[in-house]
Amino acid sequence: MPGVSATAAEEPSRLAAFGDTYNGRRYTISPIGSILTHYTGATRNSALRGNGRFVFTFLDSSAKSVPMQGFTFNPAAVPRGAGYLAVPSDRPTLDAMFCLSPTTTVRPANLGIPAPDMGCQQFIALTMQGAFAPLTRWGN
Repeated sequence: MPGVSATAAEEPSRLAAFGDTYNGRRYTISPIGSILTHYTGATRNSALRGNGRFVFTFLDSSAKSVPMQGFTFNPAAVPRGAGYLAVPSDRPTLDAMFCLSPTTTVRPANLGIPAPDMGCQQFIALTMQGAFAPLTRWGN
């Protein structure tokens, strides 16, 4: 995928460049939760690494510990973690961490989701409302 200039980001200090995942050897962070693909623990936030706080490095090169919220969207997934979603627990943080700008185009079809292209924040809002798959929020 082509890269973008750091100057294209509306909030480079809040846009995640890379961070903690349970994905093995490849880098994958996204607003729809590829972060937990190989997670096999309990479905509790406190069971996640760092007591549910993941470390991310942002586009401006700062690093922060971010409290995460876990969800299950496909309890039958194999591996189990492929059916889990982990996102920042604070909604404004979630939008800023994964959207170059609120209107950056997301192509859900590229992710296997039958939906039209839309703005990044709209895509996150629909995902978190369970529009693409029902979500079960994890407790602490």
